[in-house]
Amino acid sequence: RVEEARRQAFAYERALQQTQKENATLKSQLAFLERRMTKMKLEIVLTREQQEEMLAQIQRTSLHIQDKQQEITSRKEQVKDLMVSLWRMGRVKDVVRLLAYKGLASFMDEEYQLMQASEELHNAVARVALAKDTLVSVRADLEALRKELEGLGKQLQNQQLALTEDQESKGQLLQQTKSSEAKYQKLLAQLRAEQAA
Repeated sequence: RVEEARRQAFAYERALQQTQKENATLKSQLAFLERRMTKMKLEIVLTREQQEEMLAQIQRTSLHIQDKQQEITSRKEQVKDLMVSLWRMGRVKDVVRLLAYKGLASFMDEEYQLMQASEELHNAVARVALAKDTLVSVRADLEALRKELEGLGKQLQNQQLALTEDQESKGQLLQQTKSSEAKYQKLLAQLRAEQAA
């Protein structure tokens, strides 16, 4: 009878130790999940901040595009005005123009102005071409930013899904821990009751 009680006590002691080990393992798993969920939450915050920064950059780039389009429109108007001016000056033959002036000096002044206008027209056309090239480049940058923003959205979605999965695992682990704790307490109570008897 004593031997039987010792065997049962030893069996209960082993069961208690096993339950304690399981409980420790479950607690470490729970701590791991807690740390991982905290990390996921921080990553989600970071991704959201990156998205906000990206949206601000897209907005700035869109405004830059509008400015460039206005600049191009303005420069086109300048080119048009210069072309009209050059056309008017070029319609009158040089001899008639020379006779229309009070002297050679005023004719030469107009010729100089004509050369300057021609040079200005050339420069204005070059600036329009440069502004168009810049606009194309900025639009390409904007498209790249939009794609990057889309990638961040997908990353955020994946992070939130992983966090949800970890939260579910934590719930299951907590349920398992509660079950093991109840089993441990029951075994402990039985052992104490048998030892008392």
